[in-house]
Amino acid sequence: EKTKAFLEQNPGNVKKEKRLKTDEEYYNSLLKKLSHIEELKQEYGKEIPLACCLFVKYGHQIVYLVGSSNYEHRVFRGPYAIQWKMIQEAIDEGYDLYNFYGISGYFHKDEEGYGVFDYKRGYNAVVREYIGNFILPCKPFVFKIYNKLKHIY
Repeated sequence: EKTKAFLEQNPGNVKKEKRLKTDEEYYNSLLKKLSHIEELKQEYGKEIPLACCLFVKYGHQIVYLVGSSNYEHRVFRGPYAIQWKMIQEAIDEGYDLYNFYGISGYFHKDEEGYGVFDYKRGYNAVVREYIGNFILPCKPFVFKIYNKLKHIY
């Protein structure tokens, strides 16, 4: 409104005309977002489940075990809000380490599992490599059958 008033008194100001166009585009995008919010309220009510995570506070660290998010509403970045909250809690409670827990070990974009690494790396995380995992079959015969069936299916 201020820019429109200025242009009425000073027509032909190129800088202010560009500013008005930018302001109008921004205003229209906000109206569109508000409309979308109203649609979501109609569909879901006051709360929309965006994401969930499971954490364990253990010793000197908070461990992020697993998480999931609503793919349909990914634009709201639910997991990021949860991580931010828990990182703040870790700081407030004096934990030494915020452990994002395991990654696949795939560090190249074309490898499956890279997305998990990339997400955790976005928090300026440091990768600590440990010894890995192994399988100890308690019932070797059943385990052998399981592996053969797994490859068939």
